[in-house]
Amino acid sequence: MSGMDVALTVMSVRPSAIVALASGFLRPAEAEHARTLGIRATIRKPFTLEDLGEAVQRLLHARHGQT
Repeated sequence: MSGMDVALTVMSVRPSAIVALASGFLRPAEAEHARTLGIRATIRKPFTLEDLGEAVQRLLHARHGQT
């Protein structure tokens, strides 16, 4: 199962889930398509813990209506 498949499955089971997708092979058009499907963020591999932390922080702030 690909990461995209996992993300879509999670969102179908729990529509309120905030989903981020990490990939080393995601082209810009694919990242845009992922966003149209409801994936809230994409993170390019390899990523650092700082990169991951920043993405999670952005998602949490967005969920609570902060910028």
